[in-house]
Amino acid sequence: MATDLIDAFRRLQRHERGQVVDALLAELTPDEWRRVYAASRPFHCDFIATLPIELVVHVFSHLDVAAPYRLRSVSKHWNHVLGSLHVLKTGLDQWYQGTVDLRGADRALCERKAKAIHAFRTGRPTSAIKIDTHGQHDEFLLAGNHLVLVPSRERYVEVLNLDTWQFRSLRGEAHEQLLGVFASDQIVAMTTYSTTCYVYELQGGQGPKKFSVPSTRYFTNVACCGHTIACVAHFAKHTSVFLWEYNTQRGRSFDISHGPDSLFPQLKSE
Repeated sequence: MATDLIDAFRRLQRHERGQVVDALLAELTPDEWRRVYAASRPFHCDFIATLPIELVVHVFSHLDVAAPYRLRSVSKHWNHVLGSLHVLKTGLDQWYQGTVDLRGADRALCERKAKAIHAFRTGRPTSAIKIDTHGQHDEFLLAGNHLVLVPSRERYVEVLNLDTWQFRSLRGEAHEQLLGVFASDQIVAMTTYSTTCYVYELQGGQGPKKFSVPSTRYFTNVACCGHTIACVAHFAKHTSVFLWEYNTQRGRSFDISHGPDSLFPQLKSE
């Protein structure tokens, strides 16, 4: 029967063969479809297996940084190639954008960093750490690689280093009530009702440096950038800006008029 069917198929014209194939495909059961798919797999081309490692690195440098790690499960060959040091370093360089020197990194270090990035991008952390704090917090600030926790109605803040998991409590010299907490990737500033601002360096373990302003009105608007703090106070006829630099512990101020040609012509004192 099968031989007769094949002989009859061979005698058909080209346009007739196409019609017959379409009709046969419409009659296939799911099991027969799987058999057809399995028979066709040898004709698929694995382009990764045919390329030198330099071209593989170039191809995956244009994809998402997590793609090489995610696609290593395709096959044993892909797992070997995409897990190579060349591919890992290229993806990591793309992720860190030159902020981390990986020239001397070995495969084990790159593998750990690649896994951490993949876990971060997919929302599947490799581990979880429970943090026990002293109380409830009204605010959380992410400052570089530090998490600043601001307790409600307290006289201190808590800082967690996300790289080392070191936990610190920061407060003023006299344990004053805090008015506000502000942070950059370098410092955390704590303003108080006594017109004094205490400033800690996030990476250092030294005590605070401090500066004072004429009134707490300057603490209404505060911003941190790097090691610099800006405090802005609005008055009826002018706005006063005070800048303080952590490294030099020097401050300077300037005023902005509220005249018709100024930046704040309609600004009024509160």
